[in-house]
Amino acid sequence: TYQKILRLEPIHQEALAGIRGIIKKHLQLAEASNKSKNWGEARKHYQNALLASPDDSELQAALAAVIDKEKRRNA
Repeated sequence: TYQKILRLEPIHQEALAGIRGIIKKHLQLAEASNKSKNWGEARKHYQNALLASPDDSELQAALAAVIDKEKRRNA
């Protein structure tokens, strides 16, 4: 996986680009799900993006916002 490569070589450009691509794709899918108010699907995509970049505070905040929307809908 990209993360294994980066553990061995932290500035491996192809692995970094691969992770950025994964994050970008999941963000696009999460935003589309968000627009259609499909909070569960948006949550899954934000969670998948966080697997690729677990320390990303923007992704963490976006996930928290979607979870909050899910809770309000189910209340």
